[in-house]
Amino acid sequence: MDDTSPIGAGIGTRVTIEDFNVASDSGALTITVCGHESFVIDTIKENSAGVVEAVCQTLPAWPERAVSNDAQPLAERLLIMFERYPELSSLHKKPNFDDLSWLCQRWLELLPIPASEKQVLMAAHTCSDTAEYLLSLMKEPH
Repeated sequence: MDDTSPIGAGIGTRVTIEDFNVASDSGALTITVCGHESFVIDTIKENSAGVVEAVCQTLPAWPERAVSNDAQPLAERLLIMFERYPELSSLHKKPNFDDLSWLCQRWLELLPIPASEKQVLMAAHTCSDTAEYLLSLMKEPH
């Protein structure tokens, strides 16, 4: 891997694996992870043994923020998603529909937003830009 690798520098989330399961019918592997903190990748190198190593810096967590009336659709529609797909709801032992940061992070996990756009949103110091972006997606016809 060289400096022009398509993996390149980016943003990731440190996770721990909480559970995994192999479906008996399809053989599909399902992994349940718990995210801890986001980080930005400064450099990536492959060593002589073929192991990929990275130097990272932890990003500050988005501060909790109350959900304003304008942002209420983010909570309402996520609640609908959780009711419609209980397997999503079961992944979150302590849902926090009153915290805009938590809501924005869940939507970033769920929506098929291009990785380059997610990276920009995740690099921000607060959830404000992400909330505006998500609300615009919900208001504009696609």
